[in-house]
Amino acid sequence: MTALSAGLYDVVLRDNCGPTTAVTTSASVALTVVGQPSITDQPGPNRTVCESANDTLRIRSTGAGRTFQWRQNGVPIAGATDSNYVIGNMGVSKEGSYDCIVSGLCPPSVTSAPCSVIAAIRPRVTAQPSDLDVCPGSSGSLSVAASGTNLVYQWFKDGVAVPNGFNSTLTFTNYNYASNGQYYCVITSNIPNPNFCLISTQTKYVRVTGFRTPVITAQPKSVDVCTGSQLSLTVEATGSGLAYQWFRNGVPVPNSDRHELAINTVTSDAAGSYTVRITGTCDLNVTSTVAKVVVISKPTFTQSPLAATLVVGDRLYLSVAATDWRTIQWTKNDQPIPGATSTTYIIERVGKGDAGYYNAIVRNTCSGASSSYAKVVVNDPTVPTPMLELSQSSVDFGEIPVGYDKSLTLSGLIKNVGTAPLIVSGMSASPNEFSISNGPTLPLTLAPGATAGVTLMAIPTARGPLNGSLSIRSNSPSNPTASVPLSASYVLRYDHPATQEFGSVLTDATLDRCISITNTSAVNITVEQATLTGVNSGQFSVVTTLPLSIAAGQSADLCVKFTPGTAGSKTATLNIRSSNGGNSSIAMSGVGETPAGIVDANEVGISSWPNPTTDHVDVRFAQATPSMTISIIGTTGRMVTSFSNEGVDAGGTIRWNGRDASGASVASGSYIMVIRYGGNAVSLPISIIR
Repeated sequence: MTALSAGLYDVVLRDNCGPTTAVTTSASVALTVVGQPSITDQPGPNRTVCESANDTLRIRSTGAGRTFQWRQNGVPIAGATDSNYVIGNMGVSKEGSYDCIVSGLCPPSVTSAPCSVIAAIRPRVTAQPSDLDVCPGSSGSLSVAASGTNLVYQWFKDGVAVPNGFNSTLTFTNYNYASNGQYYCVITSNIPNPNFCLISTQTKYVRVTGFRTPVITAQPKSVDVCTGSQLSLTVEATGSGLAYQWFRNGVPVPNSDRHELAINTVTSDAAGSYTVRITGTCDLNVTSTVAKVVVISKPTFTQSPLAATLVVGDRLYLSVAATDWRTIQWTKNDQPIPGATSTTYIIERVGKGDAGYYNAIVRNTCSGASSSYAKVVVNDPTVPTPMLELSQSSVDFGEIPVGYDKSLTLSGLIKNVGTAPLIVSGMSASPNEFSISNGPTLPLTLAPGATAGVTLMAIPTARGPLNGSLSIRSNSPSNPTASVPLSASYVLRYDHPATQEFGSVLTDATLDRCISITNTSAVNITVEQATLTGVNSGQFSVVTTLPLSIAAGQSADLCVKFTPGTAGSKTATLNIRSSNGGNSSIAMSGVGETPAGIVDANEVGISSWPNPTTDHVDVRFAQATPSMTISIIGTTGRMVTSFSNEGVDAGGTIRWNGRDASGASVASGSYIMVIRYGGNAVSLPISIIR
């Protein structure tokens, strides 16, 4: 059958009996010749499709009754039955070889040429790089991990491509600060890309920083520091991982690993040249400038100015010498003399107006001190005059311990610096706490240049500073009365509680209590004696061996034993005697309790477990019990320890840790626990097995 066979066909029937007249013709039938399918337009051999994009494969064909079936890698694609096939949202799973089978009314079917479809896939970063901190001169690296085809890497620093930065790892060898910056990596898939697809991706920005040497922003400063005071040297620095080490005269100072070097109590050994070495990450370090520490004390005059009696036109020369001074100022009649700031004060030619009282005041950071006054008299040569002068401008008895007194002998205090005899007619000290214990017989006549001394006594009556004066009366025309300030400080150089309460103690038991005595001064003290007085002083006794020495700023225990013997309240006074610390007293009190008043624990539902015990013991209360006091008593009647506990509900427990009042574990043996609450006393036997 060919296409030429197409046309209209009919059938002519003839009757053999009348072949000329008996003829019948059938209806016409059209014959159509259908050809087999044929592909006229192929989809092409290769296609590259951008990731996530859409693309269409097309085929054109001829033939009647055509149907289409697209295949991927030889597998029919469901629903792909059109001459056009749209590949949507392109990805790796849609890569492959595509073809289409065209079928018609007449076989055979025909298959298109294969079309290779490739996805232009962007790379994927699977591990981002991280910030890098690196030590100068060492090695470090930035790394990225990515998935994709034929990946190509390019690292960038501050937006500029890094030469040779073509690998997934960017390595820094012998790192220096020039490599500091912001980095990222661009990753590209090296694949055919005719459609200019996006086949690159970029990592996040990361920071690369080289650790730097610490920078000192505030240097330690040189300082004068007073003996007995606190010293603080500080340094401020920036950097990472900072560690500090202070040095004195080039030698490391122990335990000085902070930015501040502190000495609580300065001694002369603290003087020297200090530096601090600051070390940061990578062992980078810097050393501070030198801070010079000078240890000084309160200034002390080693030479005071001398009085002078001059005539008009003479030269006045005054001088002083002192220790540890930093500034000096001369005064005349207690008014500063402008510009007089050296150890000498000179007037080449004096006049009458230069007469007066001169002294020098020196200061440092610790304190200040004033020299004695030098009386300068300017006379006419022809007028002899007596002149009273006191050799000291002030008298300081210093600290006097409570309960004691102090005497000072002032040799040569009274002086006649005039040119005529001086008659001293009177001497008096005030207030009553100051007195003259030994002085010259009055009236006293002193020739020009002669001196006399006096002995003073201070007997304070109240703690704290005491001030007064000593007055001298004479026939001196310019100053008939001269006085010198007196001062003292009545001190107790230690501290302790005002009372000591022993609580309730069985009449056949004893209890030791130790009182902490703290030396609050800068000098060492000694407690020479401790006595008990009062109605019940016999029930108390001092058990600490005396004398008891206590260093400056330290504490020591003074222990007292309470042995009530009989029932009832007991009181006494503990009298403490210390010649260099002062005298004081502490009120003692306690209560004796008769053992017969104690109830057995079983009667009130109190029990213990484990008992015997090797460590602690728990005490259980069958009934609700209010707050209580617990005492542990040994077989000798001596109280081992006592403590308080809040109330417990029914079924509640308390615990004793098996230790005495000092915190030490008690020895093996039998003990009685006495529990007191609400006027009740309960006895509970305890056994310890070590």
